[in-house]
Amino acid sequence: MTGALLLCLALQTAAVDGATLSGVVHDEQGRPLPGATVMLVTGRPRTGTGPFCPSCYPDCSRRTVTGDDGTYRIAEVDSALLFRVLVAAEGRRPLLTEHLDPREPQAPVVLQSNDTSLPANRVVRGRVLDPAGEPIAGAIVDTYAMKTKDWHRGGAIDEADDLAITNTNGEFLITCQVPDAVLDFRVYAPGYATRFAEGLACGEKSHEVVMNLGVTVRGRLVDADGKPAAGLEIGVCQIDRSAGVFLGAQQIGTFPDGRFELPNLPPNDQLFVYTLMGSTGDLGALPLQQVTVHGHGSAKNLGELRMGKASKLRGRVVLPDGAALPPDTQIILAREGAWDTLRQVLAGDGSFEFRGVPAEAVKVIVSVPGYHISQDKTLFQVVDPRAIGVFVDEETIAAPVEIVLEADRSDR
Repeated sequence: MTGALLLCLALQTAAVDGATLSGVVHDEQGRPLPGATVMLVTGRPRTGTGPFCPSCYPDCSRRTVTGDDGTYRIAEVDSALLFRVLVAAEGRRPLLTEHLDPREPQAPVVLQSNDTSLPANRVVRGRVLDPAGEPIAGAIVDTYAMKTKDWHRGGAIDEADDLAITNTNGEFLITCQVPDAVLDFRVYAPGYATRFAEGLACGEKSHEVVMNLGVTVRGRLVDADGKPAAGLEIGVCQIDRSAGVFLGAQQIGTFPDGRFELPNLPPNDQLFVYTLMGSTGDLGALPLQQVTVHGHGSAKNLGELRMGKASKLRGRVVLPDGAALPPDTQIILAREGAWDTLRQVLAGDGSFEFRGVPAEAVKVIVSVPGYHISQDKTLFQVVDPRAIGVFVDEETIAAPVEIVLEADRSDR
């Protein structure tokens, strides 16, 4: 029996308080939309990070259809969770809500009509399918690059829709402001490994994007004394952060016995596994674990992972001549390998203290308008005008880290 199935069985036998998620679906004119599909796609705990993947909760994939008055009702859903809900109707753009609270009344969902007036050479059409060729509803198709006859650009693309959501037939549609464009997408579907879909051209052709299960990484987290580390957050990310390779980070919580399972990870890759600083505090930290994973459907068992010591990194940001910092100035600590940051507001005297920091390379980032970090007066490596690099060890935590700023020159 697979780990994912065991998780689902454990969930299904757990007692939950039932709630009813209900609401209404309208068109642009505020008229009720009968026959719209309403489906629970993913869930998450009200607070913190749960030990299950977002689509592993039993309520996920439950669906209903709106009545003649446009209303929907899904009864006996887990009231301890918040849900993202897919709403789709024929001839209209599907919508994926933010996390909805089944205990609260829901605002009306408005579905916009598809723009059928655009010529084919300004529309990218496609379907997202599972490995068996069946449609996947609620997949997110995110535009990240675009190529025309005149230019090729990544990042924020103003000339095309930011994203589309697949309907119940797995179909998506992206419109462009310029003709004959070729687009690259990042595709996320609950229960499947996120992937890139590149080189999809505008036109009559409907492109097929086939998702796969990806890889599972599991293990058991214990503290320095070998006791289960329950309720902590485990993160995972690819080591290679290159454009067209890096798919983002994932995180999940540990069970009471310290077990964790990270599903649907990219296959045939090198990954970092780590604990998140914000969840561990003074309990310790898991040193970066470099993991090699293989093909779709495979699993990697890391066994027992023991947390090491975590440190406090404290210090002070100083302006020239004792000038006061602007109110609510923030400082950020970012790990070099892990996709993990801590953020806080500097105290009035510029002091800060980060807890739960592992013994590894980090960046400390502070941005004050009109100032940059002084190369001459700051003892640590200045990696850019707003950040220093620090390797956290016994020496660096023994004394406060002083970050001295100086005024920008007018000719910079």
